[in-house]
Amino acid sequence: VVSNGQIAATILQDGTLDWARLVKPAKPTTVAQEPDPTTPDSAATTPWKIQLDALHFEKLGLRINDLSRAQPLTYAVGSLDAIT
Repeated sequence: VVSNGQIAATILQDGTLDWARLVKPAKPTTVAQEPDPTTPDSAATTPWKIQLDALHFEKLGLRINDLSRAQPLTYAVGSLDAIT
C-alpha cells in the first residue's frame, strides 16, 4: 500500500521524461569487437523486471510539467485512489 504521497515528473523540451535521465545511456559501439571473456554475458546484463500481484494506493497526488509544448502546461491531480 502506498499512501499519502506525491509523484512528480517533467516532460523536457525535447519530449523526454526527466526520469529517463536517471540512468546513464550505454555507449554506442562503432567497431565490431571480439567478445571479452571477462565481461558478463547478455543474460547477466538483461534489465531487471518487477512483477506485482497487486497494487493499492490512496491519497496519491500527481503533478506533470510539460515543457515540450510552445506554451508549457502543468497537469495536477490532488488525490488518487486505486486498487488492482
